[in-house]
Amino acid sequence: MSVEGFSSKLNADYTELANTYLDHIPVYTETDFKTIEVCLKYFLEKNEVGTGSDELRERVIDIKALLDHPEIYVELEINYNLFKDIIIDRIKSKIKEFETMSPQEKKDYIENFVPFIATLIKKCNYGVIDVNTVCNDFKKEFGLIIPYHPMCTILTRSQKRGLIKNYGYGTFKPNKDKVAEAE
Repeated sequence: MSVEGFSSKLNADYTELANTYLDHIPVYTETDFKTIEVCLKYFLEKNEVGTGSDELRERVIDIKALLDHPEIYVELEINYNLFKDIIIDRIKSKIKEFETMSPQEKKDYIENFVPFIATLIKKCNYGVIDVNTVCNDFKKEFGLIIPYHPMCTILTRSQKRGLIKNYGYGTFKPNKDKVAEAE
């Protein structure tokens, strides 16, 4: 959607800004999709941060700051409402995305990160995989910040696929043969 009053470039930049916040809402499990959906709906209706995990609440607070302080991003006051419309449109789109995802798509959403782990294992040639190290290396390699607990979920999925073995206390070891087969 292009909002009149902004150039296509500005519209794209503001859409990307909103997407950056919305796409980094933490999703640990399939039930988190509904929690996020409810939290975002509550936010749109009440302009307040609802309940949820601390990480979810922090992300919604960040999104709220976009709407509460458009002057940080928009030069002309006359364009504040256009900026807000873009942000609200992206929130509504994220809600719709989560509402329409099938259970398999929700599972696949988390599964999408497993090949990244295989790539990271190959590139970093880990002997032992520490969750915190993987979080840091993931950010360096792919530019995505994945907190500790979501990374544990991704590593558990990687374990189920046979890429790694869990040795307890947040430590894993790669299955080099399976990692070599992964694309």
